[in-house]
Amino acid sequence: MGVVVWFSVWGIVLFCWLSIFFLGVLTMCVWVVGHRGFPYRFPENSVASFLGALLYGGDGVELDVWLSRDGVPVVIHDRRTGRVGSVDLDIKESSVADLRRVYLGMGQVVPTLGEVLDALPRDKLVIVEIKDVDAIYKVYELVKSRNMLDNTVFVSFNFDVLKKIRELDEKARIGFNIGDIEVAKEALKLKNVLNAYSVALPVTAPAIIGWETVENYIKEAKSLGYKIALWSPMGSKPEETLEFYKKLKGLYDYAIINDLVNEGKAIR
Repeated sequence: MGVVVWFSVWGIVLFCWLSIFFLGVLTMCVWVVGHRGFPYRFPENSVASFLGALLYGGDGVELDVWLSRDGVPVVIHDRRTGRVGSVDLDIKESSVADLRRVYLGMGQVVPTLGEVLDALPRDKLVIVEIKDVDAIYKVYELVKSRNMLDNTVFVSFNFDVLKKIRELDEKARIGFNIGDIEVAKEALKLKNVLNAYSVALPVTAPAIIGWETVENYIKEAKSLGYKIALWSPMGSKPEETLEFYKKLKGLYDYAIINDLVNEGKAIR
């Protein structure tokens, strides 16, 4: 009887350790994030695009925000709607009612940030790129009001945006979007100053500045405690970006991709 109990106890202990080990492995996996949702199959930055990204296995979504003329944060990448919509309007000079006239396709119109947040499950990652400095406070307050600060990362190419978010909340997760080498260097200097969470690079950066430069930068950033995100440029083809993701495997934590099917499966 004692032997049976002994084996039972150690069996439970072994099971617990194996569970912890495999959970640890899972937490080391790459997070697959829909870049403006799933733009290969749905209108980018639309509610359908975000839900589509999650439906096809995304761990979260990335979106862009501007402030409308009447002070409402709206989700769209460009300041003008012409590239993606049926009407060409300036976001900052248009009301939300005006923007409702912009048809994106598949029954979608330019959504407000509130509508997008309300549509997303609370356990999914949300990367919010703030394009408009005038939108900072209202974007932060909307995310806070939805109790989504814990699963949101505020990112920007504009350092002033990130500094303002940090002034509003000392614990909010903020991340640098990197557009050039000088910005990349500055982000390293500001890691501890702003207690920043992540840096994001275009996955195709090695084609411009070389593999060694990119790998060394990522390693230095990780040594400082940064999470690393790589994003697929809009318009890029999966067969083009997958080479970069594969060669950089093990160096990044988040892949912000356009094709949740082809890119997503290969990255996982």
